[in-house]
Amino acid sequence: MNAQEILATNLRRLMDHYGYSQTDVAAKAGVSQKNVSDILRARGKFGPGIAIVQDICERCFKITIWHIMMPNCPDELLFNHSIEKLVDNFIHNDKKGRDATLSVSEIRAQDYIVEQKKG
Repeated sequence: MNAQEILATNLRRLMDHYGYSQTDVAAKAGVSQKNVSDILRARGKFGPGIAIVQDICERCFKITIWHIMMPNCPDELLFNHSIEKLVDNFIHNDKKGRDATLSVSEIRAQDYIVEQKKG
């Protein structure tokens, strides 16, 4: 899947989740409905400009652009803002804080794997 297809897939998933039409997205993001349509059709020689995609992400869905560009993005990352808070805290922390965050994340992930195997 190329970048335009990833963008189109994730935008469609977001629109379906929130019940938004192309017109809704365009109005909320301050872009044209044609821009939204072109994204959804993965059409255009160079694809949409980064500013258009950023406006859609931030103004319409309150997410950062990396969410919508992630291939096979799990629902909990695409629709939930808690991961955004985690990333923001990680970025704005010092090295000791980042190391602690990574350590806790790894421990919780391992706990989850063990729980899944049990049942």
